[in-house]
Amino acid sequence: MTRRFCGILQHLSGSKNESPLKQDYLQVVEMSNEPFNSNRFTTPLLVVIVSLGAAMRFYGLEAQSLWVDELASWDFSNQGSLAAVIFETANDVHPPGYYIILHFVIKLFGDSEAIMRIPSAIAGTISIVAMFHLARRLYSDKEAIIASALTAVLWCPIFYSQMARAYSFVFLFTILTTISLYSLVRNFRQDTKSPLTILLHVLCSIILIYLHYYGFIIVVFQGGALAAFSLKRGKCFFITIAIYLAIFMAYSPWLPIMVKHSGENLPWFSKPTMSYFLYYIGFFFNKSIELTLMVLVVCLVAFIHTCQKYTKLHDYDSAKDMNRVAEYFSINIMLLAWLFVPFIFVYVYSILCRPALRFYSFMICMPAAYLIFARALCRLPLSNLTSSLVTVGIILLFTWHLVFFMQYYSRPHNEDYFNHPEWAQFREAVGFVVQREDLYRSAVVVGCPNKKFFNYYFDKMIGKKRVTENVCSLQDIVLIEGLIQKNRPSYLWYIFADTKPEASLLSTLAERFSLVEKASFNSAGVYLFRINPTTR
Repeated sequence: MTRRFCGILQHLSGSKNESPLKQDYLQVVEMSNEPFNSNRFTTPLLVVIVSLGAAMRFYGLEAQSLWVDELASWDFSNQGSLAAVIFETANDVHPPGYYIILHFVIKLFGDSEAIMRIPSAIAGTISIVAMFHLARRLYSDKEAIIASALTAVLWCPIFYSQMARAYSFVFLFTILTTISLYSLVRNFRQDTKSPLTILLHVLCSIILIYLHYYGFIIVVFQGGALAAFSLKRGKCFFITIAIYLAIFMAYSPWLPIMVKHSGENLPWFSKPTMSYFLYYIGFFFNKSIELTLMVLVVCLVAFIHTCQKYTKLHDYDSAKDMNRVAEYFSINIMLLAWLFVPFIFVYVYSILCRPALRFYSFMICMPAAYLIFARALCRLPLSNLTSSLVTVGIILLFTWHLVFFMQYYSRPHNEDYFNHPEWAQFREAVGFVVQREDLYRSAVVVGCPNKKFFNYYFDKMIGKKRVTENVCSLQDIVLIEGLIQKNRPSYLWYIFADTKPEASLLSTLAERFSLVEKASFNSAGVYLFRINPTTR
């Protein structure tokens, strides 16, 4: 049999005198080394899971309006050249990787809502397969099926697979860098060299850090772990240095921009509190505190059960057995570090320096959460049949919660979760204006925060009007006065989404003009004012 995870889990050829308890526990440590198709149920189950996950990602891609960050993705990506995309991205707070991908998508296929979201849906679907292979390498087919099923049906990976942002790609390439890291460690253990594995790890790491700055945390984390592992392995250590030097050199052109971005203050971030830790885990499990507590209880029971078995083992045939048990626990410790170390680092940074913590940026840690829970489900003190039924029940519970309790596919996204931005309905706000254009023909339109974002939908709806000025504060009212003097309109449309205008601005508009009608949407609104002839 081949070795698993760094070559630490070897085939057990136990003696006849081994106790049943010892045989049982060492079987826990040993991985399944059978080929992919050796279990006749594995392939059909994976096909069903991937098909379900794909359907849940591609269904309703146009059901929700693009929100402000997606419209920003469109704005940065919809440039005349690749150089222009990179230049414009320097004015954002993200690296250019995703904008480059979206730039070519828009050039080849257009910029409709569905087209811009399809790449994320594809990446999300591939992530299901990638999670299967990662879990299979670390544990066995059973954990792999569970981890892939969690990835297929839980809210977080689905939600960001339906968004024209980088997060689905970040999730995918985090998994791919980890798989390639596993292969590197295995090669170092066996003292073999694979240029292809090295190349894949370098490429995946470069892509990851160009997708999101938080990808840098994972690359540094993995680089430190690989360097520590290879420190006493001669040439392997120098190979590790060469690998991460190549990654650094590939990223060096963007480093000055990253330093610039790191110094910018982000007013929409706030300092975290201790409650963030619970909400952080809940973010990966349908944003439900109840389901999160269930996950924590399952993990705790599995941990206690495993520790009880471990403490009852006193007789080992060799130091090899002891090392295998210890290194089995090291896998889980590394997963816990993967889940919590990046979060703790950003948490402390947000308190001591400047707030920079958003849960959705921790897609880099989500694989660890699902791997840990998948392993916990397999380690419950239950019979095989009962364990399988419990696992299927939990997967179905997550699916039911998403579809029926959260009503994910049947109601507008209204993100009321802790530390999560609102999903502003730009499309609905613009649609309200377009439907009434013929009733109020002599009108000008102003908006907040960005006229480009509103005009994206005016263009798609073939509206007759366009937002001509950005008006968010009272001092911007001079822009409205200029439009009135220039165009002599009878009506004024004021439209906002994501960013609420100053209350003093709205009260001033109500004093100067007559309110005809208004409408409210998720984090968006529309006002129609009649302009008095004397004002014109």
